[in-house]
Amino acid sequence: MVLAKTQNEPGGVQDLPDMPSAAVRVRIHRMKNLALAFLSQFDNLGSLEPINISRGIDLKDEVRRFEVELIRTALDRTGGNQRRAARLLGLKPTTLNAKMKLYGILDSSDAALDSGV
Repeated sequence: MVLAKTQNEPGGVQDLPDMPSAAVRVRIHRMKNLALAFLSQFDNLGSLEPINISRGIDLKDEVRRFEVELIRTALDRTGGNQRRAARLLGLKPTTLNAKMKLYGILDSSDAALDSGV
């Protein structure tokens, strides 16, 4: 590891590692955003409707419900930007768009058009 000398206060010199490469910074940023999305979902677990075990569990319905919430949270966190939301979720933008159509999830621009804004 290459160390750089920097002046952080008068008369003092501190050794600092080189800044990470752009690729490393991008990966760290993506992991941070994904962690925030998962934390948000974890916070929302308490607000999900409880599953009635006595009538059985439909795994497809539960996975769909969870996936819809993840997608909506990612869209909220990215201001409706589908490309950034896809990146946050680790999906290709075309895959995210297909899932949004499948689940009937409107993005913010569609919602604005529907409301006449």
